[in-house]
Amino acid sequence: MFRSVFISCLILAFSFVATAQDQKLARVATLNSVQANQEFQRNVRIMRAQRLKIIELQNKKAAKAAIDAELAKLNNDNQKMFKTYGYSLLRNYTLVVEKAHVYMFVSDEEARSVDDAATPAAEGQRKLVRVSTLNSIQANQEFQRNVSVMQAKRERVIELPSQVRTRRDRCEARPGQSDGRLERGEHEDG
Repeated sequence: MFRSVFISCLILAFSFVATAQDQKLARVATLNSVQANQEFQRNVRIMRAQRLKIIELQNKKAAKAAIDAELAKLNNDNQKMFKTYGYSLLRNYTLVVEKAHVYMFVSDEEARSVDDAATPAAEGQRKLVRVSTLNSIQANQEFQRNVSVMQAKRERVIELPSQVRTRRDRCEARPGQSDGRLERGEHEDG
């Protein structure tokens, strides 16, 4: 079974109008590679952890010096994030996928049969082959919706054998009794 991987270029945008109906997105930064996206996400997680640590210190009524040291570190990192990405803890942001490449994990044999060269992988690891490029925000949103629908359908199909076994077991446990459902059979009018 193949597993698709969604690798994308992301646009970091923030909402700059307070009311829900008037919100607009403004592009703040473009993350042009998987590595740039991963680095950005890691930096955001670090800043969130720092903020939670400060809240925890305040709740524990820690020494003012410890809280001030953490605040100084957080403010310094916040300034770096703003210079690098235009990102600040003082704003709410939304990641918008503007262009994405969809990849599929394949074996070495499958990779050799594909026209495009597979993405290099370390020895013993699977390779990635690009199967599609999504070139707009709308295409990416539609793709995400379709993936969600297909995953839900896949889950239902996976559950079917278990449901059939359960129904069969119930019927076998009560020979001669129906499970309360009407059966459709052929009969002669007579």
